[in-house]
Amino acid sequence: MNLPLVSVLIPLYNEEKLIAETIRRCLQQSYTNIEIIVVDDHSTDQSYHIAKSFEGERVHVFKNPKKGVSSARNYAFIQAHGDYIKYLDADDFFTPELIEKQVARVLEEDGAGSTVAYCTLQIYNPPIPPKTVPTYLTDDYQHAMDYVIDALKTKTYNNIQPPVFLFPREVIVKANGWNEEHSISEDVEFVVKALSFSQKVKFVSDEYAVWRILNDGQHLHENVNVDNQKSDLDIHFGIAKTVLDYRDDEQTREICSNYLSYRIFNRFEAYYPIINIIQKKFEDMGLKWLKYENHHFGVLYRVLGWKRTTKLILDIKKLFKKN
Repeated sequence: MNLPLVSVLIPLYNEEKLIAETIRRCLQQSYTNIEIIVVDDHSTDQSYHIAKSFEGERVHVFKNPKKGVSSARNYAFIQAHGDYIKYLDADDFFTPELIEKQVARVLEEDGAGSTVAYCTLQIYNPPIPPKTVPTYLTDDYQHAMDYVIDALKTKTYNNIQPPVFLFPREVIVKANGWNEEHSISEDVEFVVKALSFSQKVKFVSDEYAVWRILNDGQHLHENVNVDNQKSDLDIHFGIAKTVLDYRDDEQTREICSNYLSYRIFNRFEAYYPIINIIQKKFEDMGLKWLKYENHHFGVLYRVLGWKRTTKLILDIKKLFKKN
């Protein structure tokens, strides 16, 4: 049996300390029919030259003709020849047998088609050993959108991250790649879009993807700009629409309402200037904005209203953090 080629696509920007380890770990995969496509996104350190030192039969390094992580991923896909695609950030890695086991799962029984394989995610905050992100998703799914609905329902959003998936090439083509207009939450947007064009989703146990986190709690390449919050908001309302296009019933609407409300509450300060726009979006989609009230502030809620009280609470928390 000829095993399918798997392309590991890596956007690279200023990761001179980690890119060598990332490439080596890919080359150490037990599944050997892989190609590693690295696209440097205008690094200002030695990242590109370090990656080029690995170039050979299985490692190919390019420079992004555009700029931005999503365009780098899209350019990597153009250069890739694999039947299956795995996305990996330049500071992350997979356990040694992950690709082998994911390929085995998508090829078993009924063959491949648009079947996707997924695994769990672990957080690695050096020097603390990796720890598994809590997840309730360890099942196989007959339709990929049921997987998305369960991820939203259980708030296991780390299970909607690109590194955990092995995608068939045809799914990426149908999804039309990554949206290059977005620079925050573009990963979740891409995954949901790709899964909407997928069929079955199969779980791989034991092996996992590793997501590196700095000591300040930020992903190594994460750069959140407050000005991008409206774009971020559009993405998550778009995800809710994709879910409701698949299944529009009372339970699914409740799940979408919870998902959006939870996200807005946790970014309330950034969203506050456009809070009326947010309310209008909920109304237009026929969703319910769930208010995360705190019984300790009942009087303030009654006097000032939920929006102002929530903002006041967050301002007080921010003040205590500074002191």
